[in-house]
Amino acid sequence: ALTRAAPSTGLKKRVSKFKFFGVNESGAEFGNSSCLPGTLGKDYTWATFICPLLTQSQRPDSTIDTLVGKVLNIFQPRIPIMMERIIPTSMTGSVDATYAQGLKTYADYITGKGAYAIIDPHNFARYYGKVIDDYSGFQALKTLASLDALNSKVIFDCNNEPHDMGSASVPKLMQACIDGIRAAGATSQYIFVEG
Repeated sequence: ALTRAAPSTGLKKRVSKFKFFGVNESGAEFGNSSCLPGTLGKDYTWATFICPLLTQSQRPDSTIDTLVGKVLNIFQPRIPIMMERIIPTSMTGSVDATYAQGLKTYADYITGKGAYAIIDPHNFARYYGKVIDDYSGFQALKTLASLDALNSKVIFDCNNEPHDMGSASVPKLMQACIDGIRAAGATSQYIFVEG
């Protein structure tokens, strides 16, 4: 037999505001993935450079200003990025300077407005289409974290929505991410882990 929980009569209104409240802003994780790392404006774009035909007041930097002005304090869950674009040769390789500069400019603009920016490798725990099972290699997020290690308003997300991982261990992957980010000097920022 099914039972039904009686509603609580002792519910109280939240005393404090949410710590994080915001919006998603997609961009440079989309685009032509057959050409990696790709060319800015051809194979991918950052949201702040969406369309040169838009007037300045229509561009997303004005959107960021508007949303932050409306009390949103986080661009969540992400400024999504593609790992193959930021670190194109191998997970332990060096960053692509053009992509890294776009990411840094975008994150600095958001955090400069007083909001938080979540940097989210949007790869579903894949690198070049293969499940990431190299835990020490996944500490490559150390390379990514070193770009914003001192920005207290940057939040690092380990990787968006890992799924169908086979024998790879998501907890071990997330721990490798945490270890890499902390080793980069980002010792006080939040880190979002996926499950």
